[in-house]
Amino acid sequence: SMVDEFRNDHLDDPQKVNLFVGTQDSNENAAPPVLMKRIIQKGKARTLRKFLIDSDVVIYDLQSSDLAEAEFALKTMQATEFEDERVFILISSPMAWSDTKPKTKMI
Repeated sequence: SMVDEFRNDHLDDPQKVNLFVGTQDSNENAAPPVLMKRIIQKGKARTLRKFLIDSDVVIYDLQSSDLAEAEFALKTMQATEFEDERVFILISSPMAWSDTKPKTKMI
């Protein structure tokens, strides 16, 4: 899985170990993934903003996440001036792109 690819909890330096944080609706009863170290309740904008700004990589699955929350995250990342590069990954279904016209380049 993607989480396994980002795992590096075998490192000796706790500052370099990836911290996995997620959001969860208070109505959701599903258990969070094992690697999640912190769950942020949806609607806690200040807490979410702090973790977004402190993160090097942010991943949103558009199939299972709240679109408003994903937009908030994207706007937060765009409005913040970072010293280092950040990565924002959006995961979507191929069907989300089915009506997109292909771009062709004349050679």
